[in-house]
Amino acid sequence: MSTATQQIGVPMDNDTYHASPGVSNSKLKVFMDDVRDYYYQFLSGEYVAKPKSCFDFGSAVHDICLLGSQANIVAIPSSVLSKSGSKAGGAWKDFEAENAGKLLLKHDEYMAVLRCVDAVAKHPVASKLLYAQGPTEHAFSYDDETLGLTLRCKVDKLCLLPAGNVVMDLKTTGTGTKSEKFVKSVASFKYANQEYFYKKVLEANSVNIASFVFVAVSIDQPHTVDCYTLSSEFLEIAETDVENALLDLAERTRANDWLARNHDSIIELSPPNWMKYRHDYDT
Repeated sequence: MSTATQQIGVPMDNDTYHASPGVSNSKLKVFMDDVRDYYYQFLSGEYVAKPKSCFDFGSAVHDICLLGSQANIVAIPSSVLSKSGSKAGGAWKDFEAENAGKLLLKHDEYMAVLRCVDAVAKHPVASKLLYAQGPTEHAFSYDDETLGLTLRCKVDKLCLLPAGNVVMDLKTTGTGTKSEKFVKSVASFKYANQEYFYKKVLEANSVNIASFVFVAVSIDQPHTVDCYTLSSEFLEIAETDVENALLDLAERTRANDWLARNHDSIIELSPPNWMKYRHDYDT
């Protein structure tokens, strides 16, 4: 079935997606970090998410960039704020009630987000992906009968291009977008695992991916933008990590075993390399 005629995913907001059943890449990342956290957050029924003390800049950039006028974000008019600019008073309470469930940003916050969005829209490569034909914020899932798990993902943008389907994944970064900096984010946040996992789910839905492009935009001015793909070496490591983690998760799910991998042992710690060699260049 061609991608031109098939149903390509299901449009889904973040709250609905995160509440849906199945194992996502972000859930698998928690499992890989610590099985106890995975159990507590997703299975125990005891986990209470911490309220955010401030707005998520990256999420705001992501939503406006990909959803445009459909983004659930509103700029706060100065007329509803107090004289000191705080969110207080009757006018603010009325405005807040009228916009319940929306992300409300002060003027300076909103303008900073728009600058990031504008930087992506002006980048010669990122803009072609951003405005290409294809769905944004669509969710995909499938039941892996071998594992006994439902796997799911939500794609920022699936670009349906003549040369093949391209996944665009937007990443905001506070450390700059130059390659030597962004590659550290790729390693730290396991972006290669994300690419491998998404491709696995998409291909199970008969959506073949020709390329997976990470669009990195700096949250700090001048809001640089760079586009990256990952090497086969990155993805070979990711394949091993993801497949091993899924097998482990499947077995633990069947056995209802959520004990730490080292629960019955005492572990000896050794100093990291930076500590061992910290005096090598002392004068």
